[in-house]
Amino acid sequence: MRYVFLLFLLGFPLYAQAHNVHCTLRTMVTDNLTTLYRESVVAVGKQPDGDLVEIWANLDTKTFTIVVTPQDKRTLSCLLSGGKEWQTTGQLGIMWQPWDSSD
Repeated sequence: MRYVFLLFLLGFPLYAQAHNVHCTLRTMVTDNLTTLYRESVVAVGKQPDGDLVEIWANLDTKTFTIVVTPQDKRTLSCLLSGGKEWQTTGQLGIMWQPWDSSD
């Protein structure tokens, strides 16, 4: 928690503190995702404020990580979320329903 507070004091966006987002040097994030999890970038986009959003995934183990890199602090990246059972739809526009109607 102290680390998140320190980043907040350095001018990091409020969402980093409010959602327990873990932020560190971008090189550490990308090296760990590549080496430890064997994930690579499968999707990328920019938020309206210019922040870079990446989805990293390992299509064999089906792990994924969502990473945000602020436009004004490009040497840092924040891990927003991650998990298992990553799937691609194969076609754009198809809605994938992760839960059946009994959930």
